[in-house]
Amino acid sequence: MERNSFTLARMRYGNDEPLPEKTVLHAGPLSAVFEAGMLRDIRFGGIEVVRGLYSAVRDSNWGTIVPVFTEMSISRQPEVFEVAFTAVHQRGDIDFAWKGQIKGTSGGLLEFTMDGAAGRRFYKNRIGFCILHPMELAGTPTEVKTPDGWITGHFPQVISPHQPFPPMTGIRYAVQGRVKAELAFTGELFEMEDQRNWTDASFKTYCTPLAYPYPAEVRQGERFCQKITLQASALTNSERLERSATTGQIRLIVDEGRRQALPSIGMLLPKHDLKPKEMELVRRLNPGHMRAELDLTTDLEWSVSLQEALDTAQGLQLQLELDLIADGHGERLAELTSYLALNKRAELISRMFLYEKDTHVSSEALLQLLRQLMVTAGIAVAVGGGSRAYFAQFNRAILPLSHMDWAAYSINPQVHAFDLTSLVETLAAQAATVSSAAVLTGGLPLSVGPVTLKKRFNPDAAGTTDGLSEEERSDPRQQSLFCAAWTLGSLNNLSVSEIVQAITYYETFGDRGVAADAACMFPVFHILADIGDFRGGELMAASSSAPQTIEALGLHKDGRTSLLIANLTAETQAVTVEFAEAKGRNVRKLDEDTFEEAMYESETYRNAVHESFCEAVIRLALKPYAVVRIDPAEQPSRS
Repeated sequence: MERNSFTLARMRYGNDEPLPEKTVLHAGPLSAVFEAGMLRDIRFGGIEVVRGLYSAVRDSNWGTIVPVFTEMSISRQPEVFEVAFTAVHQRGDIDFAWKGQIKGTSGGLLEFTMDGAAGRRFYKNRIGFCILHPMELAGTPTEVKTPDGWITGHFPQVISPHQPFPPMTGIRYAVQGRVKAELAFTGELFEMEDQRNWTDASFKTYCTPLAYPYPAEVRQGERFCQKITLQASALTNSERLERSATTGQIRLIVDEGRRQALPSIGMLLPKHDLKPKEMELVRRLNPGHMRAELDLTTDLEWSVSLQEALDTAQGLQLQLELDLIADGHGERLAELTSYLALNKRAELISRMFLYEKDTHVSSEALLQLLRQLMVTAGIAVAVGGGSRAYFAQFNRAILPLSHMDWAAYSINPQVHAFDLTSLVETLAAQAATVSSAAVLTGGLPLSVGPVTLKKRFNPDAAGTTDGLSEEERSDPRQQSLFCAAWTLGSLNNLSVSEIVQAITYYETFGDRGVAADAACMFPVFHILADIGDFRGGELMAASSSAPQTIEALGLHKDGRTSLLIANLTAETQAVTVEFAEAKGRNVRKLDEDTFEEAMYESETYRNAVHESFCEAVIRLALKPYAVVRIDPAEQPSRS
């Protein structure tokens, strides 16, 4: 990567494509944001009633076909808004176009219709509307209209592994005890899933129940017509609801007395042998562990791969987490345990997780076999289970808890949506997976990871391949400020419980890593290096008044403290930071002004001071996707 080759857009979010235009729509107390054919943040009187409403086209591998929009028109009046557009979905065999019409009125009525047809014959898993209900509705009573009539229930508190309600044609619920939302669906039968299973921050009501066969054939010229109607209203006539106002400056309160253990933060070992300069760079990150994957079903030279991983861990003087993939019969597990019994460096392995190749989850038979072989070989290593795929598979599996010392699942935020706003929304859902995992496992220690921006493989792919090219596994945002800010938010939310004792982020080098090579560090490198400065320490409480906008992470070790603050938006944010006492504090900024220095002159950047304060309350302006680090001007020396 050449210096001075980064545009402002590439620094912020990884590419030069303009961000989708957002149009705020108002009709009296009803408001929404229209973006790329989707309605977001639908509110009545400033209270969110629906998080998202859009129409999707999903192929036979559950891939989402992103549309191109044409013939766009938007009309806004004080009491009504209207939007009309045409969306065209084309990729591979998929060819589908539809006209969308949206109308909202001051009486709280919102209508969204779609009318489309296939341009050729193809196979689909879904075509039609999806409604995203905010995940904050968890535990809220609701009424669901089925073909047989209305039934009552609750939005699930613990993440539901399967559909919480039968197929439906409507739903109604109250939000915060202040606003009633009633939705009706026509043109198709709908059902709901708990999208927190994939770290989406919503309960999704979608067309075509999954009990229907899929992929389904779509004939050339076949039409799809659907309509979603939302009626929002105040629960009492006397209550006056007004448009939401801007919240102004965001408050961040630091409580140095509230602390918990910092999880071990690790990375994936690279596939190649690390060069000396690369080894030195990893040491500068000071990770708590490294993680390696060993596929016993396809890697005929698995012992060579394992030895390389052990040698690298030894060179770095780090513990190794090992993901093992085996067939249903556990072939080669006996060879593996015999190899480890004779290998002195096997003591570097802190824990092993075992997954079945076809299901991506741990089975009782495999874990029991591995434990028996370990006893015979005299190996004493913690054994874990769970899923190497999404939390959904973890949640749906019958986990062999009696054979598990640890639990694990991986995370990526782009199973269903790919835009920046949706990725930020997944952060709160990551915390929900931890809370549900604690219930599912009875509080077993949890290792989350790998956490990556994109899928490492597609567990839902049809056929024998995982359905992903190398390009589809990489995201240009990896090298951006956005990735750094998102990673800080991820760590903050995954640390909601002390059962999370290890988290693995990203690969080490390359397009999916924390650095291009030993001479070029991505912004996320500095987030992990900052956390590495406090390896073995504690997290310090720091609460944000707007966590979807500003995330903060406090760190403490041996009397030293640090505060990391991330702006998760594309706008500059004003933040007031409140400490318990006044003292000298230094601020280092990771933003578009320091981007290239941080990338190419990392040591100079890491020692920089960009602002200084002496007050207990300080005010900062964080540029888009910026991260700042605040340290006391005088810190105790490191032990």
